[in-house]
Amino acid sequence: MEERTIGDYDLFVTYDRNFGVYQIGMQRVGMDASDIGQQAERQRQDRGRGDRRELVKTVQGWVDKYHLLIIGSMNPAKTEKYVRLLRMLGFKPIQKELMGIPFAMLTDGTIKLGSAKLAGRKDAVTSLVMRAEVEGFPVVWVRWEGLRWRQVLKAVKAIAGEVAGRRVPWDDIQIFNSPWKSLDEQEAGWHSSKSSGQVMFDVLKNGSWVSVGGPY
Repeated sequence: MEERTIGDYDLFVTYDRNFGVYQIGMQRVGMDASDIGQQAERQRQDRGRGDRRELVKTVQGWVDKYHLLIIGSMNPAKTEKYVRLLRMLGFKPIQKELMGIPFAMLTDGTIKLGSAKLAGRKDAVTSLVMRAEVEGFPVVWVRWEGLRWRQVLKAVKAIAGEVAGRRVPWDDIQIFNSPWKSLDEQEAGWHSSKSSGQVMFDVLKNGSWVSVGGPY
């Protein structure tokens, strides 16, 4: 919806159709947050160039315009990093959970948080894409049903260890949004991909998981 380049970074605001809120994100210039292959590549860990005052001005401008912004990642460790960065910049993010998923909010105070209702759509997708910084680790699709996010994350970490053949720390695991926009698209795409060799796992309601796709 909106994008601003500051130094080595692209900042952007998008509208999350699943939860009906605006979300702020950040990526390196030249990277595509929706490109799984790019995001899975190991990037340099330097902070990059960026004007602190311009960064603060941009984020504050979006808060003033949209009144409520969500900050978060499907990986809780990354959400914590975003929260620490915002606090370093002088913001006061409010940390919450939704369906077991930790996230943070920035608000200009015009919306009473007690009246802000965030609820997932009934047709919201229940799948994700995973990669890990392990040699030979494939793109893995994971689908679940009727689980809280913490249960999903526990299964994802176990699946990463199963595929890698060893324990994989959270810092080496990347989690990306589902390739589908709705539950109907997900179900059709999931079943049509089983014979393609794609590595796929179903997480059952009891938290256990089973491989339903290609070999790994």
